[in-house]
Amino acid sequence: MKNVSYTIGKKTETGMRRMKTVRMGVFLIVLLLAAIVMVPMVSADEKNITINITSPEEGDVFYNDVQPAFISVQGTIDAPQGIRNVSIANGLNEKSYGEVICGSNYGTYFDFSCEIFMTDHVTVIVTDKSGFVGSERRNFTNYGGPPPPGTIWVTGWVVDKEVRPVPNASIIFEGLGENMPIVETMKTGMDGMYKTKKAFGFYQRVTVRQEGYQTFVREVRFKEYGNEFNITLIPEGPSVPGFNFESAVSAILVSLLLLVVRIGR
Repeated sequence: MKNVSYTIGKKTETGMRRMKTVRMGVFLIVLLLAAIVMVPMVSADEKNITINITSPEEGDVFYNDVQPAFISVQGTIDAPQGIRNVSIANGLNEKSYGEVICGSNYGTYFDFSCEIFMTDHVTVIVTDKSGFVGSERRNFTNYGGPPPPGTIWVTGWVVDKEVRPVPNASIIFEGLGENMPIVETMKTGMDGMYKTKKAFGFYQRVTVRQEGYQTFVREVRFKEYGNEFNITLIPEGPSVPGFNFESAVSAILVSLLLLVVRIGR
């Protein structure tokens, strides 16, 4: 009887341990489910960070005769999870100029305006309070030195020797002098006419190209307004009509033949 009682007691104790383990497991599962329910769900839209850089614009051109030059970066940020940190980088490695902190611990919307050393681009980097990171970049051109003179207006026609219009000819205006990086290109219309209001500088190198014609190149000084510059293209071909390489060889052979005949006499 003692052995039977001992066996029954041991089984009862094992069952109680198993029951406690099951109860503990159920309790942990309930806690985990409660934690999941209590954590707010973050949608994909709420994770997005919207960065709108209003200045500089993509492709802007800057001239700075004072170095080092700085650029003001402005815009707005919309982060539904709240803004933890805003910084602006320019691609340099120097800590003093490579990245600046523009703000931290803001709400969900922020108008920013910060200055940073000017290179050829800036990147706005935003981290929200959930740890999500967004960025936006603007590329521009930075020239050292004073800006060039303003744009000039030029109109004209491209014709051939018979004063017939030359359509679809390529015209290139290239500013001469320092800080003249901008090249303006255009095409003539069916009537041979062209016009530009965007060529920079009064001194220009004008180049005109069209298949079947010799390339036209000339350096011209223009005024700011009221410029008319007409261009005559010369057809490609021999300078003397009817005289080419084959005719030249034939003439030499005939001359040699006549010389041989004369010597033979």
